[in-house]
Amino acid sequence: KLMAEHGDMIHQRDKRSIVGLKARYRREDTLGPFALVSQFGVELRHDDIDNGLERAPRRIWSDQLVDANVAQTSMGVFLDEEISWLDWLHTSAALRADGYLFAVDSKLSAVDDSDARTSGERGATRLSPKAGLRISPIKWFELFANLGYGSRREIQARASYDRTVFGVTL
Repeated sequence: KLMAEHGDMIHQRDKRSIVGLKARYRREDTLGPFALVSQFGVELRHDDIDNGLERAPRRIWSDQLVDANVAQTSMGVFLDEEISWLDWLHTSAALRADGYLFAVDSKLSAVDDSDARTSGERGATRLSPKAGLRISPIKWFELFANLGYGSRREIQARASYDRTVFGVTL
């Protein structure tokens, strides 16, 4: 709801404490003539947030719209396997699982008579598989592609000369 005579400015408070952990294990091995690189990792993060939102017409704080404590926790684990079939041909397969928990504890009662929930807890999980192909037909050039759900990498080409790397996104 805009306050036409005073403007629609707001003041937001967001004070948070964050704690987290990232751990990764990598192992190189062989299976017959093939080179293997196996990786396993875990990530954990927790945010404790004191959040607030007030109207601030003419930069004077007034009506408090939000005053809540928010706890947000996320955890992810992944497994990644890369196989070098030939010196110039590599494939990879990976799986990542993420879980999220959110808890909101509002210090304000509902603003109106609707059944709007201002406090509560929710959670979600997600599995993200990924496959990749990397081709290096000549020593200083790589072409690689990744396909997957939730994959963060794109198809790229990379060339290097004298320890300098040039990256081009296709």
